[in-house]
Amino acid sequence: MTKRTPKNVNRSAVDSIVESAGMEQALLGASFLADVRVATQDQPLQALELLANKKGSGVSSVEIPQGQAEFLAFVREWTAKHKRPVGMGLTTLLVLPLAACGGGGGGVLQPTTSGYVVDGAISGATVTRANRSGNTVTTDANGQYTGLTGTGSVTSTGGVDIANGGHLSINTMTAPDGVTVVTPLSTLVLALMNSGGGHTQAWAVDKVQTALGLTGKDILPSAITTDAAVYKAGLQLANLMTAVGGGANGTTAMNSLATYITTHSVDLTNAADLRSAITGIGSGTATVLAAQNTAVAAPSGGSAISQSSVAQTHISGALADIQDYLSHIDPASIAAIGNVTVTSGSVTVADANAIAAKTNGVVTATLSTHDMATLADLTETGNAYTITVTTASVSAAALTALDGKTTVAVNASAVTSLTGTQAEVTALYAEQTATTVTGLSGAMTITLTGAPVTAAQAQALAALTTGVLTATIEDTA
Repeated sequence: MTKRTPKNVNRSAVDSIVESAGMEQALLGASFLADVRVATQDQPLQALELLANKKGSGVSSVEIPQGQAEFLAFVREWTAKHKRPVGMGLTTLLVLPLAACGGGGGGVLQPTTSGYVVDGAISGATVTRANRSGNTVTTDANGQYTGLTGTGSVTSTGGVDIANGGHLSINTMTAPDGVTVVTPLSTLVLALMNSGGGHTQAWAVDKVQTALGLTGKDILPSAITTDAAVYKAGLQLANLMTAVGGGANGTTAMNSLATYITTHSVDLTNAADLRSAITGIGSGTATVLAAQNTAVAAPSGGSAISQSSVAQTHISGALADIQDYLSHIDPASIAAIGNVTVTSGSVTVADANAIAAKTNGVVTATLSTHDMATLADLTETGNAYTITVTTASVSAAALTALDGKTTVAVNASAVTSLTGTQAEVTALYAEQTATTVTGLSGAMTITLTGAPVTAAQAQALAALTTGVLTATIEDTA
């Protein structure tokens, strides 16, 4: 906002505002700017805005340019144009809102940047300048950051993907200076710009568009994209960074991809293309990643965009391929992985435990282990294990505990003998009624342990089997 004071205007109202609390002299670098003020409170700005709406007040509004370079150039040009001779009174004053100056306090001119971090929108991400020229800010619940100062490329780390079930983001994403929406695509663009040869942003954008089949698409939008193809490509690149372990490994993979697409197109759903483009990626990881990227459905656009990545982190494949993929995931980063489905291979209890330890999602697998002693070593609950017990004589309590470790019905058709207390055996048969355990023999041999049972309790259990029931019945006579 500009304060101009013609000769026929009473300056007292304007001067009282300028000299009031909440107005600071502007500081640019180490120099104070005589004719520039920063409004650190709302009241002076509101008062000046009221005067600007009155004819002849001497106050008028001006447009403040966006972008750090443009903003500082505007201030320098203003001060040069309106510089007053020594000894002259104040004739023209530029008043800037604190928000335009960085919001850092006082009259320091420090413009800020706002934007988004998107891999699915990322909440709680740490955003800063790669060259550390500014401050550090955090994205909000919508993935938006505000108040970022400094110049240079932007870096985002950490946070959780709010469009993806709250899964942890382990990827480091970047964006060129001036690009406010930080995405996997902006990360790839900057990797190309930094690949040597002094490449421009326009050149890098063209390479990414061509390589990923996004020609004509805005891959560096000023807001979260509503283009389904652009969003889908971003999700697939995010999957790539996660598949190799995120962090520095993800950055290395993006640099490798950047080098590759200078001369090639790439299909992110093709394992052979991924092996060609990403130096050092394992065959199993590439196979799982290709399937994962194929499963990323293109959203329909608009509000559906923000929900399109719910299944993004789910992976499936043969046991050996899944093991190769998960070998890159640090135990501290298990929240980055969703559900895991093992489609083939001999999955032992040890294999199942190792996979479950790398994800907070559900593991779906058919176990090749069948004896109760080893099955008892399953360490987690809530997974979808298909289990067939081949041990003939088992503890009712142990079989119930095993049932609690999988959401799939346990096949106990090979069990011919049960031991346990009356309560334990009764609970097990209740699970068969609920179909969480199947196949309990109608000729089961049941041996009750523990305290004696009543005749009624014994009769109830005897009705469940044509086999022998051994029990101590208490004398109620």
